[in-house]
Amino acid sequence: MFNFVVCPRNVIANDTSGLLTSPFYPNNFPNDMDCSWNITGKAEFRFVLIFRFLCLGICTSSLSQPCACDSLEIGDVFGAREICPQTELIPFISVENKISLSLVTDEQNSAKGFLAKYDSVFRLEGLFPINKH
Repeated sequence: MFNFVVCPRNVIANDTSGLLTSPFYPNNFPNDMDCSWNITGKAEFRFVLIFRFLCLGICTSSLSQPCACDSLEIGDVFGAREICPQTELIPFISVENKISLSLVTDEQNSAKGFLAKYDSVFRLEGLFPINKH
């Protein structure tokens, strides 16, 4: 695995907005990485994450399981969504004031990775009802 200089592990950002990129973006990311970013905002806010660019490459070793090679996971306190090379890109809106990203790459093909923008937005109670069972 790559060291912290190349691949962040549990980086914590407290900004209200910013950009996240895979290591070496816009050049190809290295193979065999496990990077993670955790963003925390003020309690009364949530985050909107929009990908401006995403290229994880094509998984040729396991066509039936596209996330078996390189994958990106976006999550918040209620769960996560895995993004693979063939995943449709839609904005991710967190339920609470925290959002996390995790990029895991295999030892084979590399690609350009991602560029994502995050913004904190005021959370209006009742706008998105959540069943917290």
